Formats: sequence, C-alpha cells, structure tokens
Amino acid sequence: MATGIGCHPKIFDYINIGGVYGLHGRVLPTALGMKLGNPNLTVLGFAGDGDTYAEGMAHFIHAGRYNTDMTMFVSDNQSFSLTTGQPTPTTQQGYKSKANPFGEFNHPLNPIKLALASGATFIARTNAKDISHAVEVIEKAMKQIKASFD
Repeated sequence: MATGIGCHPKIFDYINIGGVYGLHGRVLPTALGMKLGNPNLTVLGFAGDGDTYAEGMAHFIHAGRYNTDMTMFVSDNQSFSLTTGQPTPTTQQGYKSKANPFGEFNHPLNPIKLALASGATFIARTNAKDISHAVEVIEKAMKQIKASFD
C-alpha cells in the first residue's frame, strides 16, 4: 500500500499489510515504483482529493494513460482538512472556511471525466456511508485490474 499524508491515509494504520507513507501528492508514483519493483505485488494507493487532484494532478493523468496493474482509492471530502480547510480542486462553489472566508469561486474539477479522458479502465464512485456498495466497488476494482492484465 502507498498512501500520502493527510487524514485519508489513516487506513494504513488499520490494515495489516505492508506499505509506505509517501509525500503529499506522490501516492501514484510511489505505487508505480512498488509495482515496477515487484510486478507480482497487488498494489493499492490511498490518497485524498487534494493529494490527488492538486499536488498529484500530473501523476493522476499519467497513471490513467499508463493503466498500470494497481488500484487507487481517492477520498474526496473537498477540503484540505488537516490545515484550515482550504478548498481542493473538487470543492463545490461557495464553500467557506477559515482560509477562504469569501467562499470558493472556482468551478469544481470533475475527476470522473478526467479519469475517462486519461484512459483509466476502471472508474467508480461510492460513498463510505454505504458500506455494502463500497465493498462491492472495491472488490470489482481489484478484480477488474487483475483481469485486464491476465
């Protein structure tokens, strides 16, 4: 597993698998390095929306182009929550925080469209509150990636 820094990678502390905490925005190149280093590994990446769609944007686009046999999970809470709640590229217009008291004025990025345009082969969205659907999507994501390379 490769994770960035932030609130989302805490999953690393709750799953008993090997992995590393990487730099913010660098989950995908870290995961790609793991896969290149040992192609037999099942590689998972966990990152937040700021981690992926701000600092890691170029990595996200090229990961879709390369279509490497790995699975990336992005937790999208539309906020850099460990600081003062600054908006991320997916933040809805009007969102206010200490760092942005007048509200977000930019249109939010659509990561689904970006992933499709980049050439990713499995793209899904789920809500963590819908556990059965989330489990189903995670299982399908991991099976689909494996099947496309067998």
